[in-house]
Amino acid sequence: NSNSNSNSNSNNDDPQRIPKRPLHNPRLSVDSVSIVGLGCSSFSTFFWSDDDSTKNSNNGQDFTLANLKEDHPVVQEWIETICYAVTKAGINLLDTAPWYGHGISETV
Repeated sequence: NSNSNSNSNSNNDDPQRIPKRPLHNPRLSVDSVSIVGLGCSSFSTFFWSDDDSTKNSNNGQDFTLANLKEDHPVVQEWIETICYAVTKAGINLLDTAPWYGHGISETV
């Protein structure tokens, strides 16, 4: 279709890629950054209630960086969300910090 927007995808199952802005810093390993970032505090126990901690425990243990398991269903969900944001939406700005679950979000 000659009237279609060049930024739209032909596959309706994929979201439009997030636009990027150029970076002008030769010390960085990327030359552009997505205009929308992915906040990663939710990829940890940062916002969990006591009920969440009990429901999602690691075989009765607290969910900590020391016992973080890649095959845990919650961790798998976090990984799938990050992969979708990066590969499908084109987000390359991940906002994380050491205090988000005491390093869990950075590790995920």
